[in-house]
Amino acid sequence: MAQKIDFPFEIIAVDMDGTMCQDAFPDIGAPCKAVIDRLIAHKEKGGKLILWTCRNEEDTKKAVEWAKEQGVEFDAVNDDIKEVKDTDFGKNKSRKVYANIYLDDKNELIKESVDSVEQFLKLLN
Repeated sequence: MAQKIDFPFEIIAVDMDGTMCQDAFPDIGAPCKAVIDRLIAHKEKGGKLILWTCRNEEDTKKAVEWAKEQGVEFDAVNDDIKEVKDTDFGKNKSRKVYANIYLDDKNELIKESVDSVEQFLKLLN
């Protein structure tokens, strides 16, 4: 069973291609407005965001800049947030980033139950 860390905020790890934007890899596709809006609202409520992507270093930098242009700022990129790293759990865990919610278009649960990440976000509200 995975260890749960109690913070006064939730952490969302979000994928880029097919989640924050339409999949046009290696280019950046059109923004998925519902996802962007949800991420901005999450940050406004004190939540933390991690960009969790398979893009290479150069393309990841472009993705971070694109996200800033959309109004989304990340607390970490392909890494845990500082608050997780500072815990005993964070010092001895696996490479997978720790989050409460993982938003990714490749998630089978999403694919089986909804047509898009945008539709999934409506279910969370």
